[in-house]
Amino acid sequence: MKKSTGQAFSRASVGILNAAKKKQLIAQTEFKISGIIKELNYLQKEKDEESMIRMSNLTQERDRLLEKLDELKRSKTYVPKENEASKRSVNVGDTVKLNNGIDELELSLVGDFEADSTNGAISVASPLGSSLLNRAVGEAFSVLTPAGQADYEILAIN
Repeated sequence: MKKSTGQAFSRASVGILNAAKKKQLIAQTEFKISGIIKELNYLQKEKDEESMIRMSNLTQERDRLLEKLDELKRSKTYVPKENEASKRSVNVGDTVKLNNGIDELELSLVGDFEADSTNGAISVASPLGSSLLNRAVGEAFSVLTPAGQADYEILAIN
């Protein structure tokens, strides 16, 4: 079983990625960077101290994400063998048991209109939901959320 190191995007762990997953991680990182750039452009019009502090924090986050993006783009890729691709993977409608390093969570992956996080039903369009798609038991992964990076490991798929 794969273990999460808590640093899913360190140089050691990004080394080799599934080609589809690499493309997804690059898209997620580029999306996050574009959001930061939009906010920086808005904040440049503001001259108060709070805006300047926020701009400094956003600039640091942008730089960190740009480094991660460069690392992702330089990483090697592989195409799963036929027997790997045929393993049971997460799909819409599945219930997934996850470990986040602190707790075990059980979540159902549903469409946008069915999502209800208070009852453990998350949208396939959410950062966690989209990251779960096509993953298998034992996989460790990280998700960029509005609250920051979160690391998970898939324990079971039902």
